Amino acid sequence: MHGGYHYIDLAVQFLVLNKLIFPDSVFSLTISSYAAYPADQNDRIPKKFSENFADNCPDWPSGSNFSKYGETDLVTTFCLRKKDTGKVITIGTISLEQTTPSIRAWKNLPLLVYNKNGRVSSVEIEAQLSTLHSVNVQCFDVPSCDNQLDKISAFARISKRTNASLLRGKKYNTEEVHGGFFHSDSNRQLISAWLMNEEYRSQLADHIPTMRMVQYLAMSIKKPGYPITFDL
Repeated sequence: MHGGYHYIDLAVQFLVLNKLIFPDSVFSLTISSYAAYPADQNDRIPKKFSENFADNCPDWPSGSNFSKYGETDLVTTFCLRKKDTGKVITIGTISLEQTTPSIRAWKNLPLLVYNKNGRVSSVEIEAQLSTLHSVNVQCFDVPSCDNQLDKISAFARISKRTNASLLRGKKYNTEEVHGGFFHSDSNRQLISAWLMNEEYRSQLADHIPTMRMVQYLAMSIKKPGYPITFDL
């Protein structure tokens, strides 16, 4: 799934917030998934375009199981329940379309470049708290025209909808935008904090539910469309 782990991590962190409301409850999560593999890519766009890529491999799966290797597109639906009562707490979807537009044109990967494939990514996350509040975050890359791919900037738009009639002092709709920041800068800061043992917001134990989610997603795509249930 390439960078998909980060977005699964975000989704699971939202799900785990339910522990604040039900601290003594055990949650079960049911997922049902579909996936697309590298061998599917040659049929998604016209041959006259796909043949221009150095990684175009029309015979990729021949004589082996290679069709399952490489970037995997994955879509899953999920349902979070309280295990003791079966009551549904959260439903949602995760769509990880890793095969996205890029500005890649080279035959050999460039040296000293952070964004090796020049991906022009787009991320959207929406979380809703029943009838009270929701937040929607859209973040996408803004490539430069001077081939400085390690300095692709990012733009984010955060929209919130709130039941202002119940939550006094709030507005029904708010929006804020952010720009001019870089993934590579934030990554360096995070890794540096880990190496200096100064990172307190992201501990390994906090990611165990995410690891379980990734494990069961891997199992889920082996049985497309069939539900798989596990304790989160």
